[in-house]
Amino acid sequence: MKKMKLLWNFMKGNRSLYVFSILAVGAAIFLRFAWPMVLRVTIDSIIGNKPIETSGWMQPIIINVFDFLGGKSVLEKSLWMSSIILILLTLSRGIFLFFKGKWSAIASESIARNIRDKVYDHLQYLPYDYHVKAKTGDLIQRCTSDVETIRRFLSMQLVEVGRALFMLFFALSFMLPMSVEMTLASLSLIPLIFAFAVIFFIKVKAAFKASDESEGRLSTVLQENLSGVRVVRAFARQKYEIDKFDEKNVEYRNLTYRLIRLLAWYWSVSDFLSLIQIIAVTVLGTYWAATGIITLGTLLAFSTYVGM
Repeated sequence: MKKMKLLWNFMKGNRSLYVFSILAVGAAIFLRFAWPMVLRVTIDSIIGNKPIETSGWMQPIIINVFDFLGGKSVLEKSLWMSSIILILLTLSRGIFLFFKGKWSAIASESIARNIRDKVYDHLQYLPYDYHVKAKTGDLIQRCTSDVETIRRFLSMQLVEVGRALFMLFFALSFMLPMSVEMTLASLSLIPLIFAFAVIFFIKVKAAFKASDESEGRLSTVLQENLSGVRVVRAFARQKYEIDKFDEKNVEYRNLTYRLIRLLAWYWSVSDFLSLIQIIAVTVLGTYWAATGIITLGTLLAFSTYVGM
């Protein structure tokens, strides 16, 4: 909590950009979820003869748009209008994603600059004893790659938190009115995937820290060698320095391999579980569509939503 408070203080002056960025993500997700709904209405209520079946806050929006465009009699003769709507939704979504990327990038770069300045300023006023004991490569890494890691988090992952919440809200808003049973089937493996993710991130945290610290030791060897290159050449210690660097390099490679293997396991297993979820929804939805429990448009919409 203390670290998050510190990060929150560094975000001062840029917080509004993150708010706008997250709202832009929400708008983009809404437009993305509206895409399958247009297909569903087109297949079921324009090409087919099914009434528009929905509920909740989406119902008046869909019905008003449907009536504004002329209703079934007009849209049935002008199916190209559905294509135009899909194109407009895609273009609008692209615009919102552009502003999301722009605002989050501006904010994250500004915050990263503030952190670098603060860290460097802090280093200037540390006592001499600290600098004698501290490893130079480790300090360099704190001012460079570690700050870059924070910048990537602020630029991408922080906004992804808002994206995940909007995805959950809009998924339930669009899916539940269509079919409660299909919604439950679509979310059946989510608790298992979530539990697997929690276990993974506990493990990957330790692996990432080990790899990061190893990179710091490698940077220290490189920096010390370059700073003392005259001494190395004077005493013909090139072979010793090469072996020393190779040892740290191998250590860094092995620890990074371990981190990559953990990432590979996580993404492969989580993707496998997600694919099982898609297969289950497709099989169950096909059976229900064939028996008339749900419409073909609903099946298509759910298949798209589960993929999202």
